[in-house]
Amino acid sequence: MNKINLRPYFPALAWNFAILSAILFFRIPVSSLLDTLMVKPLFAKFDNSLLTNLLLIILSVLTGVWLWRSGSPRFLLLLSLFVLALYVIEASNPYWHFYSLRIIPFLHPLDIVAATFILPGFKVCFPVTPLAAAVVNNNGFAEDLPVVTLDGDLFQRRIVAKELATMINITPNQKSFAIGVLGSYGSGKTSFINLINLQLDQAKTEVIYFNPWSAETAANIQKDFFDLLAAKLADLNSRLPGLIIKYSRKLSRLDSSTEKFVKQLGFISNLIQQDSYLDDYDQINALLLSCGKKIVVTIDDVDRLYPNEVMEVLRLIRNTANFSNIFYLVAYERSYVEESIRTLNRHAPGSYLDKIIQMEIPLPKRENNDLIDIMSLELEKIVTAEDMISFKEQVVKHGFESQYDMSFSNVLRNSRDVVKFINNFKITYKLLGRETLFDNLFVLELLKFRYPLIYDRLFERTDEILYDTPVRSAHEEYYQLRTYKEDKNDLLHFARTLRAEQMDEQDVKLISSLLRNLFFRFNRSKAARNAIIYPSAFGRYFRYRISSTEISERRFREAFSNGLEALKNFINECVDAKLTHQISTRLFQENVTDRVGFELKIAGIFYIGPKFVEQKGVTGFNYQALIELLYNYDNRLSNKYYGKSSTAYIPFLNGLFANAPFPYLFHNNFIHWVVDGEQNIGINHGDLVNFQVSYFCEYVNLNGLTQDGMWLFWGVRKKFRVPEPGQRNAYRERWEFDPLIVPHILDFIARKDPLYFLKGSINADMGNKNTVAIHEQFILLFGKPEDLRLLVAGHTQIQNNVKEDYLAFFDACALSNFKNWVEYDFKTELKPERSDWDDY
Repeated sequence: MNKINLRPYFPALAWNFAILSAILFFRIPVSSLLDTLMVKPLFAKFDNSLLTNLLLIILSVLTGVWLWRSGSPRFLLLLSLFVLALYVIEASNPYWHFYSLRIIPFLHPLDIVAATFILPGFKVCFPVTPLAAAVVNNNGFAEDLPVVTLDGDLFQRRIVAKELATMINITPNQKSFAIGVLGSYGSGKTSFINLINLQLDQAKTEVIYFNPWSAETAANIQKDFFDLLAAKLADLNSRLPGLIIKYSRKLSRLDSSTEKFVKQLGFISNLIQQDSYLDDYDQINALLLSCGKKIVVTIDDVDRLYPNEVMEVLRLIRNTANFSNIFYLVAYERSYVEESIRTLNRHAPGSYLDKIIQMEIPLPKRENNDLIDIMSLELEKIVTAEDMISFKEQVVKHGFESQYDMSFSNVLRNSRDVVKFINNFKITYKLLGRETLFDNLFVLELLKFRYPLIYDRLFERTDEILYDTPVRSAHEEYYQLRTYKEDKNDLLHFARTLRAEQMDEQDVKLISSLLRNLFFRFNRSKAARNAIIYPSAFGRYFRYRISSTEISERRFREAFSNGLEALKNFINECVDAKLTHQISTRLFQENVTDRVGFELKIAGIFYIGPKFVEQKGVTGFNYQALIELLYNYDNRLSNKYYGKSSTAYIPFLNGLFANAPFPYLFHNNFIHWVVDGEQNIGINHGDLVNFQVSYFCEYVNLNGLTQDGMWLFWGVRKKFRVPEPGQRNAYRERWEFDPLIVPHILDFIARKDPLYFLKGSINADMGNKNTVAIHEQFILLFGKPEDLRLLVAGHTQIQNNVKEDYLAFFDACALSNFKNWVEYDFKTELKPERSDWDDY
């Protein structure tokens, strides 16, 4: 709250006291006179109805508001004190009886009228101080407001401001003294001037804020200035307003509304005071010198005016308003003001401005981290604690504080840029904060803020800047920046493109820094899988939403953190939404650090695997990628997640296979990949084959030898090497069905319909389906080939046409002792078709 200085009001207070004393001394005759002139003919006949009561209250409120908003502090204080004293005298005077209001019985009309003139005086007694800083609603936009308190000085400029304020306080200037505050757009000139004004001697200083922007034309700047000056200096000396308006009239030959008001009061002052022999200018100077106060006029944003308006402000400072005891604090960018002068007068010397501004002070430079500190304060209001850590440890450390080629400290040039960026980032973060990697999102928004066309180009012409690195598994694909070699250095191809387009070199370097931060600094083995480098997450950074072909990172994280059942429910939702491949890929990408996370990830993959096979086919799943996750060579996983226990890992795996869901195709095929590749996942291959045999038997007992049943059978085989005849150290690979499953298949084909078994035994040439043979491995299931023929010939569940077709085929193969291809055209459903088996 500002300190109240009542010294200027003492003369007027003395007059009021004298008048009230006279009224109090002669209250009986005064009351009698008022009773005759006003009370009996006017107030005594007041219609005390509800309507008149309501109108009185409304009129009083409107009058009080008008006085509060429009009255000068001096006038309001004197008026309220006079009315208060008069109200006390008359309310306690027994000469009259006051009627109560009908609408509010405990009040009288005199109470309402008195309050109308007394309450506005509280504006002087309890002045309202401005807000301490920019008010930021965490759910709304940040405002770009200047500093208005010393505590709001985040750049530590108040020390220099205090020295300037001290010099203003002690300088006895005979003419106006103009101080130029120099700085670029948004650098904080307004805040610095406020810091100066806050540290002036308030008892000896009158601060006036003049905004030339509000003038409709350059010609009105002078008029508006003097009108404001007259109004603000009325409390210093009652003669000043009239003199200033008169002086202004002579200069501009214009007649303002303020002048009309002063004219109406002028005849009163003329009754008691004769015109001075001094001209208006000298009289104003003399009064300002005698008032004992410094007048500090703040003129901000001169560099936003048109050239002719700039010249009018400069003329005002040096010529027309060059008064005693006046200081001008003028904020501008010098290059713009000089250019404005040359626009109007190309012969003006470079020192033209020096003749008008007695002192120029460049805005004190901020510390390197000042903008980061402001950014941190604003971010803490909108982002999570985890993301604030990411901001400080990733964005600040690897970006703003970097001294090398990935520095982007010049993206945000001043505090105004920070506010503008925060307002943009608030929207983006609200929509994408939990769907993206924070530091990626932040740096990309910096690129969008400073270079929106490059931001659009990165999304719309991705191949111009990035290329997709192919790897064995889709979930491991990632983007890299296109580079070229020059002197053994990897240089950005896009930077060369921008230089060819004649972009400024500083901009090229800054864009390169932002792109390198986004795509070069990652250790991909540890990078979060919603990072921008992954094609599966790239698009969401630009769309501000999750598309219908993506899964929500936020929901995935929630499901994963809440355990297996929550993860299963989320997987089911994704499968229903045809996002089976996406959720499978995301599970593979998940980085885990402990046993709980590892087992949850693997259990999730084994849960989605059967659903994947059901939608995409048996061969569509990336079994090798899963084997690599489970590969326990040299106890790698046991040591990492199971306290170096070589046995603690096995029960978890056994549980996965023991609880395999029907129809077992996924688990069976995964075991085939493990056994066929002779890879170690912690369970010996014999135990894995036993799982396959159990799957096959359970399936066939329930469903018979269907196509899926035969697929399970095909998976239970092993390969071996045999020497190539006549070639030393040469081998070829062969395979056979595992002996553990042979008795089971023989039993089933004897008891079940063997149609799909017979179809599976047919080996067709990929190029010509009529060139066929019997798989050698099927022949080996029997003691001799004739046993297969006897089985088919005597089987009662085989349709006769199918039986005849297969026996004819068998006999054709027997002619070559089952060693060569034969030409045979099947007539029944035995005819070979393209199937997944062709990929086996």
